[in-house]
Amino acid sequence: RAATGQALEEGWNGATVTLDNASQGPFPGNGANNLLVVLENIEPDAVWTVTLTHQGGPGRFDGWVALSSFGEFSASDPTMTISEPGNARRVITVGAYTTKNRWPSVLGRTFGFVGGNPVGDIAAFSSAGPTRDGRQKPDLAAPGAAVVSTLAAGSGLGEVPQLVNPDGVHAALQGTSMAAPHVAGAIALLLQADPRLDERDVLRQLRATAAADAFTGALPNVVWGHGKLDALRGLDTVGLLQGAHSAPALKVGLNAGGSEVHLFYALPPGTQAAEALVYDAL
Repeated sequence: RAATGQALEEGWNGATVTLDNASQGPFPGNGANNLLVVLENIEPDAVWTVTLTHQGGPGRFDGWVALSSFGEFSASDPTMTISEPGNARRVITVGAYTTKNRWPSVLGRTFGFVGGNPVGDIAAFSSAGPTRDGRQKPDLAAPGAAVVSTLAAGSGLGEVPQLVNPDGVHAALQGTSMAAPHVAGAIALLLQADPRLDERDVLRQLRATAAADAFTGALPNVVWGHGKLDALRGLDTVGLLQGAHSAPALKVGLNAGGSEVHLFYALPPGTQAAEALVYDAL
C-alpha cells in the first residue's frame, strides 16, 4: 500500500515491487498526481493486479503500460494512447498510415513487417487520441509504414539485409518517426510559399487541407485527426485561410507546364454568390 506522497519498494517472492504515489507532489505540467508501478524479476506471462482505492473527491484514474513489450492490461481502452511529447499543446502531432507493406531486398526476396495493415489503413502502432484532458490529437496522419528511404553509410540498418533494398543504398523502416518528416517537409514548403506563417497558421492549413477517404471515415476523429496529409493541396491553397473580415481571395495553383491549371478561391463567411472572370491572354 502506498498513500499519496509515498514511495515504497518491497521484495516479494524474489520479485521487487515499487510503488511511487506522487512522492514528488503534483506534476507541474497539469497538477495531476502520477503513480508509478514497477515490477521487476517477475515470472514471464505472470498476471498481476493493481488495486486503486478512491478516497473521495472528484477526478478519475487513467493508466498506461510504459512500453508494449512490458506487458498489457487484460481489459483496456484503445483510445487516449498518445504520450509525451505528442500530447503537448503547441506541437503538431502526426499519426502514421500504411503506404507500403512489402518491399524487395538484397536477398532477392520480398519482405514485410509482422502485423502490417492494408495499404491505406492506419498503422497498428499509431497512437489514438484524445489527450487525457480531451484535446483533439493526433492532428493528422502521414505515410509511416513502410517507408523506404536513404540508408546512411555505417547505419545499423545495413546489417539487416531483409530491410535493405536491392540497390544497397535504401532501406525500409516504419514508425511515426517516419510519418513526422513528411509533415515537416510539407511545412517547409508552406513556409517557402509564405514566410509570414506562424505555427498556428501552419497547423490550421494542415488540418484544413488533410484528405478523407474510405479508411479515415468521418473527420476529425481520434485515430486520424483531421485526415491524411495532402501536401500539394496545402501548398496550393496557402494564403486562402479566411477570417471573419477577410476579402475574397484568389490564387493560381502549381502549373508545371501541364495542360490544365487550378484556380483556388475563398470567400468571406456569409457570402451568397460570387462571380469569377477568366480571360484568355491571347
